[in-house]
Amino acid sequence: MPRIPPRPDPSFEDYDDGDPYSCIAAGAAGVPSKMDALKAEVQQCYGRPVSKLDELVAADRQSTIAALWEVWYKDRFFPRRLKNLSRATWAAEQSARLGNPSLLDYDRAT
Repeated sequence: MPRIPPRPDPSFEDYDDGDPYSCIAAGAAGVPSKMDALKAEVQQCYGRPVSKLDELVAADRQSTIAALWEVWYKDRFFPRRLKNLSRATWAAEQSARLGNPSLLDYDRAT
């Protein structure tokens, strides 16, 4: 089985950078993650005209590709009751359209 492609880095620094202490401190302070907010915006683009996603891409292409990875990962690998495979496929297709085919490649290989 191929390895899961790594998440592309967003263009911004977020407290959710892998440092557990900064994540714990920010979470305790109620600070929302920028990536969580962008991921929610990307999820809202699913099933809508591609122009909605293109607006996010125009504002920050690199971070939108990272958010698409987040959507794909959550919807493909979370427990059955939380999965949304059609949205995961959509996220992989959109990521490929934006120049990151690694998610589609992974899906095709598995």
